[in-house]
Amino acid sequence: MAKLNRKALDRDREARMAVEPLRSIVEVGRQGLLNAVVAQDGPEAYAREISRLWAEARDKFIAIGDYLLVAKRSLAHGDYEEMIRSLLPFGPSAARKMRAVAAAVQEGKLSIERLPNSYATAYELTLLSEDEFRTADGRGLVRPDVFLREIQALRAEMRAPVGSQRQLTLRRERERIIRDIERLHARVREITLELGDGNAEETTTIIEKAEVVD
Repeated sequence: MAKLNRKALDRDREARMAVEPLRSIVEVGRQGLLNAVVAQDGPEAYAREISRLWAEARDKFIAIGDYLLVAKRSLAHGDYEEMIRSLLPFGPSAARKMRAVAAAVQEGKLSIERLPNSYATAYELTLLSEDEFRTADGRGLVRPDVFLREIQALRAEMRAPVGSQRQLTLRRERERIIRDIERLHARVREITLELGDGNAEETTTIIEKAEVVD
């Protein structure tokens, strides 16, 4: 009996020695599975997975964005917004930015290798037009350690009107303001009629103060 027990122990020890080298490989695989994006069973489940990723490290924002994309596609109408408002450790603005960055990566517009380390900075890259992005790339601004202010400065520089273009921009803005004032005039008159207080003098004064001289 003792001989049988010893043989059994030897077999058990050999089995453990054979399995030991595989543990590190299994651990790597386990971590990969933890970060795999899998459809969940409701807003609470999505919120649990997204919250776990957020707590681990900020560099997980791509995985968080992927989850947000899947959640927005698969959750019932209204559940996604409610999840953002009440179940996640960040707000709608951060969710929108991470989702936009993840979508840009999936579509091949941004590469993970050169993605800025901050999701807010990476989001600024998604706002650039094709010409602006090419300029940013040419100036070496598409890199992991780029600062948010560098991307914002480029966008402001390339979108700032100059010369006759500036005058055209101002004229269009003036026209838009005049249209807004005319709309407000009409609404003031409607309100006065609905109130039925006959205070036409007050209405005229309000309109005259808002009048724009072209």
